[in-house]
Amino acid sequence: MTATTPRPAPSAAGLQALFGSPPPALTVRLARRRRGWPRQVLGPAQVLVASALLPLLLVAYADQVGGWAALTWGGRLALLPVAAPAALTLASYAPRRRAGVGSSPCATAAGLTVVFAGIALGGAPLQPATVVLAAGLASYGLRQRWRGASACGPRGRY
Repeated sequence: MTATTPRPAPSAAGLQALFGSPPPALTVRLARRRRGWPRQVLGPAQVLVASALLPLLLVAYADQVGGWAALTWGGRLALLPVAAPAALTLASYAPRRRAGVGSSPCATAAGLTVVFAGIALGGAPLQPATVVLAAGLASYGLRQRWRGASACGPRGRY
């Protein structure tokens, strides 16, 4: 066996020379996209409202599938991915000092996904596909609220 000497760690300057740097336009676009994205919809007051709504939605969804007492801990945990985005969706409707999200019919329809998730859970209680469908509906409503008016189609249509 021959002893090998360990390679030195590459320096930042060496890596930048090897791979180059990203174009400035891309860096600015990525920085703009990240800054303030969830805060446009959810401020501290909305997070507080969501934390108050989460247990209520868990109990409501559990009632839809047979009652809180009839569920095991696994069944209660299965409802969490449905109730958490639903609570955040409803909390995004709480008033803010500076309204960043409009109240167009398209933005209002996102709140209906919370109801549709409950209806989906009642169809076939705690089947894995039903829970995934309900979680998808609730997450879609939250995504619709976060995207705002850009998700509502062409301007001037509503």
